[in-house]
Amino acid sequence: MDSVEGWFYREDILLFEKLNELQRLDHVNGDLLEIGAYHGKSAILLGYFRRKAEQLVVCDLFETPGQTLENRAEKEFWYSKLTQDVFEKNYLRFHRQLPMILTCPSTKLLKVGKLSRTFRFIHIDGSHVYSIVRQDIHTAKTLLKDRGIVAFDDYRSIHTPGVAAAVWEEVTGGDLIPLCLTPQKIYATWDTHNLHLLRKLRVWANKQGECEIDTDTVCGRKLLRIRVKTEYGAGSGYVPPVGQRAPDPAGNPGAGGVPDGPADACLGVPDSTRPPDDERSVPEGLLCVSGRGRTATGPFPRSAAYVRQSAHSARRQPQIHSRTTRPR
Repeated sequence: MDSVEGWFYREDILLFEKLNELQRLDHVNGDLLEIGAYHGKSAILLGYFRRKAEQLVVCDLFETPGQTLENRAEKEFWYSKLTQDVFEKNYLRFHRQLPMILTCPSTKLLKVGKLSRTFRFIHIDGSHVYSIVRQDIHTAKTLLKDRGIVAFDDYRSIHTPGVAAAVWEEVTGGDLIPLCLTPQKIYATWDTHNLHLLRKLRVWANKQGECEIDTDTVCGRKLLRIRVKTEYGAGSGYVPPVGQRAPDPAGNPGAGGVPDGPADACLGVPDSTRPPDDERSVPEGLLCVSGRGRTATGPFPRSAAYVRQSAHSARRQPQIHSRTTRPR
């Protein structure tokens, strides 16, 4: 079974799906944006969320050099083999057409893409450089419409202090409201009308039974912490089998029996074991300084079409610290 390289863990797969469902139930429509695509693992999932008249926009440098010396060094060290061709081939395994691809620095996204305030969900998994993350935050705030949600990756990893500083600075000194934390991502909003999602997510997590959830208070606001229970483990990949593709936004199936979405694609089993729980907890108002690539044994739920990242792919993850193997 083929797989798409990358890092996309079970809690976040489930939350992406649930937040998309809640937006649909709340009649929140709009476009989707991902900054930082790598090989396309999370973009493939977002492609299934695109409804009629909505578009998915993906922004990445791919082969383009970074803007700053720090950005170029980061790109050369971690992503020297990343190409747009690899991303496009992976994406087209599951979808009939490519998303709108903007091959440019995220700091030029607004100008190059001529985008406007039409987005309901933005996933930021781009540069880890503080100044660029600050600009990405400004971009998201500019583009998100009412009731919009933003997800930031790498908000607590030891090798991404720039992300942590920029995100929490916007929480403590800006208007960003954190809604939910997972070991890898923070989900937030600038719209107080989204605070009802806390209750809905808590009810969902408790009923679902696969995740453990608790509530914390940061900067005077409650937020949720969600992680997969030890007996279930953390999922890693999201890859229906080669040849299966998503339906078009209107929901019309194609020839050969195209699945109706993620739930109809092939299920799989991840490879390795999850880290101890102490590496997956987030103290109140603080960031854990350790993290590592995580996959785990355990069944996938029927509602998720996620196939394992191969053991070969997992072994190829670069290492910069004995406790940190995940560069994105």
